[in-house]
Amino acid sequence: ENTVIGSLQNADMNLVLETSNAINNAKDIDRVIEKLMQIVIQNSGADTGYILISNRADLLIKASFNMREGAKSITEYPDINSLPLNVVRYVGRVKELLVINNPAKNAEYSELPYFVSHQPLSLLVYPILKQGELFGILYLENYLTEGIFDKKRIGMLNLISSQIAMLLDNAFLNKNIETRVMERTFALETEKNQISVLLENIFPKEAIEQLKATGKVTPQELKNVTVMMADIKGFTNISERLNPEELITMIDNYFRAFDEIIGKYGLEKIKTIGDAYMAIGGIGKTLYNGAEKMVQAALEMQEFAKKRLIEGASEQIELRIGIHTGEVIAGVVGSKKLQYDIWGDTVNIAARMEQNSEPSRVNISEVTHNLVKDKFHLIYRGKIKAKNKGEMDMYFAEQL
Repeated sequence: ENTVIGSLQNADMNLVLETSNAINNAKDIDRVIEKLMQIVIQNSGADTGYILISNRADLLIKASFNMREGAKSITEYPDINSLPLNVVRYVGRVKELLVINNPAKNAEYSELPYFVSHQPLSLLVYPILKQGELFGILYLENYLTEGIFDKKRIGMLNLISSQIAMLLDNAFLNKNIETRVMERTFALETEKNQISVLLENIFPKEAIEQLKATGKVTPQELKNVTVMMADIKGFTNISERLNPEELITMIDNYFRAFDEIIGKYGLEKIKTIGDAYMAIGGIGKTLYNGAEKMVQAALEMQEFAKKRLIEGASEQIELRIGIHTGEVIAGVVGSKKLQYDIWGDTVNIAARMEQNSEPSRVNISEVTHNLVKDKFHLIYRGKIKAKNKGEMDMYFAEQL
């Protein structure tokens, strides 16, 4: 008896070391389970086996072993073809070891279809307990030797089972933590990307980088930028004719199209105020050709509006567009609902160009004319009086 106890104690140490090494060397939980399955088979005398884990009210197969395929990690529910479920579930209920020798010849089990078809010579069903509750089940078979699961091998399984519950529990816990970390990281990355997209819809790239770095945007003096102002002719009359939902739908349809056009040419939308739409060029992607890109975009916006007129759209409008090039001050105002905006005489002159434009036309200033005169057909309109600005040279821009 002392020899057996000493042998079991040595086996305990060996199993702890072997299992510990298996865990340390395994790269993921599937490999952990496969290693545990191999250790069970090596120390039990079985040639076929399963590790099942309690999953709510049922059992789930997490590992299998047979002589042809070896140990492998799986995740599937058992069926009557793979296991004698009545026997397995009985052990799960009573939480007691069950050993059966030659069950096909045993009167109590001989009529069970599984034993009739498989006919193992030795069978062991071992409940794995954790704090008195069912954690899982070891199911082992031997097809060559009857009575293989003797006291010594059961003693070995007693040692192994205590390790299995702890190691698998830790492995699943680590897996859950890892999964949660990955899920949280993915959620944070998704949220970060959503915030970046939102910021890109509000601020120019340069302002975003400064905002992320310092939490604020220092006002900047921007030179040689081109400002476009566009508004809808007779918007007051249109707003009185449409109900609120129709009005918002109409404006949204046009402004979405304008956003796409402005983005297409690498320009920056600044804001909308009622029916007015403001954009700027000469920064970011259009640093050196902002005037040309802005006039091109304005003409395309007019083409969109004209196309809606020809198609007979219910929300037919005509645009007036004005463009001027010069210096502005740009920055972010407010502490809530931040808004990137521009100020300066260039903005005022762009507004005067728009006010003195005509429906379906693009009206540009003398300064902008000088920058794009080789790119478009420009029609001189003469000196036109602008509010608070006196007489100013103005030009209609058309495609060549």
